[in-house]
Amino acid sequence: MEAFVDAVELARRLGVTVATVHAWHRRGWIPCLRAGRRPVLFDFGEVEKALRERAQRKEAPPVADIAARLLVDLVEARRAGDRNREHESRQKLRALGFCLCFADELPGSPAGVRHDS
Repeated sequence: MEAFVDAVELARRLGVTVATVHAWHRRGWIPCLRAGRRPVLFDFGEVEKALRERAQRKEAPPVADIAARLLVDLVEARRAGDRNREHESRQKLRALGFCLCFADELPGSPAGVRHDS
């Protein structure tokens, strides 16, 4: 059995920052031994095993994450006036089951405002 290490040593061995080690622990990606509310020690072998298993899983991101990225892309494209990219983002959102419109696309919106077709 390998000795337990603290977050600083674990970060050094994995080549990441201490903040990353703590973030991984908060997300439940790596196990640790706790004393109170703070993680204090990590079993390097168990951490390595957990990270390997996580990397091998082919989990799809949640639909909400995908939709959020598409919505950001749609808004950025709209602001930039990139109609093609805006249309593509809308189509992808529709494929996920989302339907949206901006206030200027509603019936009765002021003249001169563009509408998506």
